[in-house]
Amino acid sequence: MTGPAGPVQLVVTDLDGTLWDRDGRIEPATLEALGALGERGIRVLAATARRRRSTAEHFDAYGLTLPMVLLDGSLGWDPSSASWFHRRAFGPGDAGFVLGEFERAGIEPCVNVGDDRDIVVGPSPSSHPDNVAYLASFCAYGDLSEVVATSEVLSFQVYGAAHEAVTPLATAVNASGRASATVHTDIGHGGHACTVRPTGADKWDGVLSYCVAAGIDPRHTVAIGDGENDVEMLMRAGWSCAPASASPAALAAARAIVAPTGHGGWAQAARAVLDRWEPAPA
Repeated sequence: MTGPAGPVQLVVTDLDGTLWDRDGRIEPATLEALGALGERGIRVLAATARRRRSTAEHFDAYGLTLPMVLLDGSLGWDPSSASWFHRRAFGPGDAGFVLGEFERAGIEPCVNVGDDRDIVVGPSPSSHPDNVAYLASFCAYGDLSEVVATSEVLSFQVYGAAHEAVTPLATAVNASGRASATVHTDIGHGGHACTVRPTGADKWDGVLSYCVAAGIDPRHTVAIGDGENDVEMLMRAGWSCAPASASPAALAAARAIVAPTGHGGWAQAARAVLDRWEPAPA
């Protein structure tokens, strides 16, 4: 496997199906590789469709503290400074348009908002029952029409949906130019997940904001991901790779393929980065 062309300042990693497997387990070799990257001053940034809460829960279980691009690029949070480095919200009227497209498709999404409620769920959510049960411990409930009319809306999400249900929805949203939609395999619940974000918001958009905040040259980044929602960052990072278990779109976008998730792929990618490491000038 070829590696990055030069020294790397930042490794950006997807989480589900990449850093950890479908059961949320991180391989010991991956944890060791994370430590080795940190020892050499190479930062690691998580980029995920998840919210801050569920991402932090997984990190806490392994004693990890990483900055995060969340909601497929709508938010960016750095726990080391307890500050947001990135935020994209829907413009006036666009959130209402997106909700209307969901309603026309017969799908009730969950709505991520930029206030203390975090996520708002309506009376008949279309997400997988397990996802709805998880959200019940902290979500708010409300009329989604009122929410999109009065709140800062960051994204819409539905999990565990049928591909044939969410793909036409995503196509219509993207064709409108008023929002960006991604459909990707939902390894947690089965079926597919659909995320709709403000126009221009994607994982790479959040990565660029982090690079500005951290003083990193985006050309010195490595991206690792496995899903359709990782394609933009796989294509635009300085170098990229995907596990062999990745989606066809991710495999096509990546510069290199590593072993499947759960079989040493993440550590293999990290070794390629470490091989190009050079100490900072004295």
